Amino acid sequence: MQAQMDADARLAAQINEKEHQESNMLMECGCCFGEYPFNSMTHCNDLHFFCLDCARRNAETEVGNGRHKLSCMDGSGCKALFPRGQMLRFLDDKTLSALAKIEQQDALRIAEIDGLVKCPFCDYGAICAPAEVDKEFKCQNPDCKSHIVYTAFS
Repeated sequence: MQAQMDADARLAAQINEKEHQESNMLMECGCCFGEYPFNSMTHCNDLHFFCLDCARRNAETEVGNGRHKLSCMDGSGCKALFPRGQMLRFLDDKTLSALAKIEQQDALRIAEIDGLVKCPFCDYGAICAPAEVDKEFKCQNPDCKSHIVYTAFS
């Protein structure tokens, strides 16, 4: 059933592209400079347009580099971000989840919360007493449960 749906989607995309080519209604991607139908394009907040594949690959690169802000790829130097509604068009659930995780970690870093300790083995974090007061960190993540004893202080 899924294979038939995928085949139908590919056929619909081919028909759509052919119709746009015949009517000379294709748009140029600002990244790869290929020509695509409007519904196969996405844009930044300043309306620079890119094909969905270029936008997806750029997002995957940004996530791989630990960045959560998806900036415009236009050669003009535009730094506008992609609106969330547009990102939902070219990102899969895994990439969206990774972006959210990186954004959350960045927000915690920027917040500079006193006593916030992150487990070195998983994503768990907690506000703890200083190591001089309590030399133990016990991860409360049920999948980790690491126990760290601090032995030296700087």
